[in-house]
Amino acid sequence: MLKLFGAIDLIFILLFLISMLFSPISSIFIWIMGLYFIIKGIIFVSKEDIASFFDIVSGAIILSSLFFSLPLILAILVAVYIGQKGIYSLFF
Repeated sequence: MLKLFGAIDLIFILLFLISMLFSPISSIFIWIMGLYFIIKGIIFVSKEDIASFFDIVSGAIILSSLFFSLPLILAILVAVYIGQKGIYSLFF
């Protein structure tokens, strides 16, 4: 199950970066992506995992990209954080 979450994380973050760098993708997909990270964070934060709290924050930042123009550095920081978690989940 952890590997599945890692793969989904990597796919979502890749699409988020493409959206931020090149052209916007569907707002429905951004909603799904943001809610995925928030819900996943809420599920796992009960296990006292601090990294899950940052999933919630990342999901909120992704959702905020629908309403505000995010600084590119913030989008990259979110992508790097979620990406490294995704890679760790896939291989360890």
